[in-house]
Amino acid sequence: MTENEELLKKLFAEKDFKPNDAQYRAITHIEGPLFLTAGPGSGKTRVLLWRTLNLIVFHNVQPNEIFLATFTEKAALQLKERLQGLLSIASKYTHKPYDIAEMYVGTLHSLCQKLLMLIIRLTLGLECLVKKVRRLILLC
Repeated sequence: MTENEELLKKLFAEKDFKPNDAQYRAITHIEGPLFLTAGPGSGKTRVLLWRTLNLIVFHNVQPNEIFLATFTEKAALQLKERLQGLLSIASKYTHKPYDIAEMYVGTLHSLCQKLLMLIIRLTLGLECLVKKVRRLILLC
């Protein structure tokens, strides 16, 4: 067992969390996105939180590279609060601060809105740049 796995299990114990095999595989999955589907009360939110902690604490993924999306604003706020709590416990062991201020935690709808606004800003910026380049070419 690696040092990271040992610490992860200590953190589980501190929060009295005993993931089953499928949950543990999801938590430790680090290659690409993960789509969780399961029924109510099956532990999806806990798995999502622990997987995010695993990525940030043990795999040096920057929080601003992670999107945590859910269906309601209330659930999104709870996700962020619970993640901050878990990361503060991890900080006691690693002696590192974890700042998730730049991390996106919100609803699927607000994530799509953010992406659309980004695309619009990029498109408008590109159009403006093209116009400026055309003007420069005409001046030459």
